[in-house]
Amino acid sequence: MKLLRTGGSLIIELEGTTKEIVEHCVKSKISLRYADLRDADLQGANLRDAKIQGADLQGADLQGANLRDANLRYAYLRYANLQDANLQDADLRGADLRDADLQGADLQGAYLRYAKNIIIFNKLGGRTCYAIVGGKLMVKAGCFWGTLEEFETACKDKYPNDTIQAYEAQITYLKILQSQIK
Repeated sequence: MKLLRTGGSLIIELEGTTKEIVEHCVKSKISLRYADLRDADLQGANLRDAKIQGADLQGADLQGANLRDANLRYAYLRYANLQDANLQDADLRGADLRDADLQGADLQGAYLRYAKNIIIFNKLGGRTCYAIVGGKLMVKAGCFWGTLEEFETACKDKYPNDTIQAYEAQITYLKILQSQIK
């Protein structure tokens, strides 16, 4: 029997894995606000429209999880595995994403204002790009995901005649930020 607590109160007592219980809560529209889900195995979980603002998801495995339209405001996602997670239109305002693995994550339409350790930038007239500050700076731009150095090489290869120097300016700025986190 599993007990799930949020804000110090018992909210549900069910049999099953944490993943099954969390999915049940989301499906039943039960708020998991401030829930303690540290190190939870939620790999591939369907958490679409989840109300998990302020939840502690430190170290949680959310690889491949569907978090589309989820409310993750002020969630603590440090060291969380969000590889290939669907975060489309998720509210990540104020979320702490330090050292989270966002490789392959879909951040299209995600609300990242005030999210900690994410820098949003874009090529003039181009796509929105994200730099995630962790142990090292990682960049997500379109289908590209990699280090700042790999991003610089990819930009030079793909846009050798960047006449407006949009990426060049962003890379210079990100290099300054990266030097401050070492």
